[in-house]
This record gives sequence, structure tokens and C-alpha cells, in this order.
Amino acid sequence: MGIGIFVISLERTKRRRSYIQSHLQSLNMNYTMVDAIDGMLVDEDVLYSQADMERVKQSPYWLTKGAIACALSHKKALDIFIDSRYDMALILEDDIVLPSNIESILSDISRVIGSYDIVLLYYAALRKAFLSKKGGINTASGSLLYPITLSQISTSSAYLIGKDSAKKLSQIIIPVSVAADSWGHFYECNCFANVYLHYPLVLQTKDFKSSIEYFNGGFKSKLSNFIDTYKIPIFYQLLRYKRRLFRKRITSQVYLTNEKSPYWHQ
Repeated sequence: MGIGIFVISLERTKRRRSYIQSHLQSLNMNYTMVDAIDGMLVDEDVLYSQADMERVKQSPYWLTKGAIACALSHKKALDIFIDSRYDMALILEDDIVLPSNIESILSDISRVIGSYDIVLLYYAALRKAFLSKKGGINTASGSLLYPITLSQISTSSAYLIGKDSAKKLSQIIIPVSVAADSWGHFYECNCFANVYLHYPLVLQTKDFKSSIEYFNGGFKSKLSNFIDTYKIPIFYQLLRYKRRLFRKRITSQVYLTNEKSPYWHQ
């Protein structure tokens, strides 16, 4: 019964894991740590055996080993939740920043959504996206709104999901053909009866470097890793500043509209 908290974290990213452990402890939250599948360390043949290789060949700079491992890590967290006693799960990545009233937010939401529903608590958009003011559900902390175009919404940093929805999503993930935050694809695969976004956005993320290696560990990625690891003066501060600017841009491009959402079924 109740809501379980499952945190996806790479064992080798010590700073990120240390942060999320301290953060959740400061909020007195019990959680299950899910050791993420490491795309840099797992055998390539084993990793690719769980992926749709035609899609990988079509999108080699997007469906990297890191992205495939991330999707499999979310499946791992979902499977642990499915086997647990909990009715709902809060799935978190290890860079999330939760508000002090997160438990009351979760309690309010859990009373109004079903087992086949999902609520994105943190989300972003690379270009302008809209949430419909029609058909939503009001809670004490804000509103649960339907998106206009779900494929424009990204990130899988924090979501609340019912058990039936988790079962369907877990089945769909393998073979991996899309990234972990391909919510539009998962909706089309009937993983959710309802997909809501919590508005306003009350969660944030830290300015850590992404643990997903896009572009398959190219020069820029290696340079960024080097600067991050050794905290090279000036360059390290500049990197963090650029990440904050990018995060601010992608989280400020979601707007409200009176247009009816295609995801709202009256």
C-alpha cells in the first residue's frame, strides 16, 4: 500500500549518489536505491541484445549505449516497484531537487489518480510546448494538466506512476527503441490511461553533468568529464553556469492554453 520511492543512480557517480542520499535523508524520506545499468561498463553485446538495433542504427547519436542503459535502468526500477507492496511509485533520478512539502504533494496526487495513470513532476521542452487548462485536476499544490503535444515533453527525472501503468511500461521498454523520456511513444503504446503534468513546476534539478553519454563519448564529452572530475578553475564554473542557463531555458518553455488536449477523454 502507499507510495514507494525508487532512486535510479549509477554507482560510479559518487557525487550524484552522495547528493541524493543526503537530500532524501534531510526530508526524512525512505527510499530504495536502484543501481543503474552502466552503459560504459556493461558488455556491449549484452546491452545491444536488449535494443532494437534498426532504431539504434537510425539514431546512433541519440540511442547511445548510455541512453539504452538509462531506459533499461528505468525498467529495472519499475520491475522492483512491481514486485513491491506499494500501489504507486515515485521514480527519481539522482539529480532531482524535491521541495520540502513533497510528501503532501504526493499524498494529494495519489488520491485523485488511478493505477493506469502517470504524473510527470519534472519536465522540460526544447521548444515551446503547451498544457491545456481544460479537463485538469486541481490539488492543494497546483494542477494536474494534460499536454497538447506529449512528444514535445522530455526528461524522466521524476514521475509518479500507478502499478498497472508500470507493468505495461516495463513490458514495452524492451527491446529499447526510444529514450526513457519518450512519453509520446509510450502513450501511443497504451502504457497510460492518463498522463498528467504537475503545474506549476515545483521540482528542480542540480547542475550535474548528465550521466548519459550522448555522441558516444566524443571529444566534447571527454573534455567535459575531465573538467568536471578535476574541477578545473574557471572552466568548471563556466560549465555549471551554462548548465543552469540551459536548464532554465528548457523548463521555461511550457505555457498554458485554453485549447483542448487530445489526451483528455471526456
